[in-house]
Amino acid sequence: MRFVIVLVMLAVVATACGGGGLFCERENVISGYVKVGAVRISGATVMLDAAQTTTATAIALPALTITDNNGYYKFANVPNGWYVVTVVQFTHNNTSYSFNPQTVEMVNNDPVDHVNFDGLTHSQGGGGTI
Repeated sequence: MRFVIVLVMLAVVATACGGGGLFCERENVISGYVKVGAVRISGATVMLDAAQTTTATAIALPALTITDNNGYYKFANVPNGWYVVTVVQFTHNNTSYSFNPQTVEMVNNDPVDHVNFDGLTHSQGGGGTI
């Protein structure tokens, strides 16, 4: 009976680590989605920069990435510290959208995967929908 319990516990730990076993590494990422209303925006530029209080210097900042077809972005290998995540102003169908920057903290190399942005209409020049 003890043998079965140990195997179940090992299987749970391996699954929690993405199959990486007992000594899996945490992925230092900051990620999320960019959207306007319910529509996720592909091709938006997202910038990661150090907040004034951070001491992280292991990556080149500011760093830029582009959202994928599902509006998802990801910054990998981010050391512990405070960061500002910003979506650069985005234009689609002659409508410009702005996004409020967010300050996030990377602690204990835990992924920060909930930094989502919802666009605000900034200006409209001819209409259109996303």
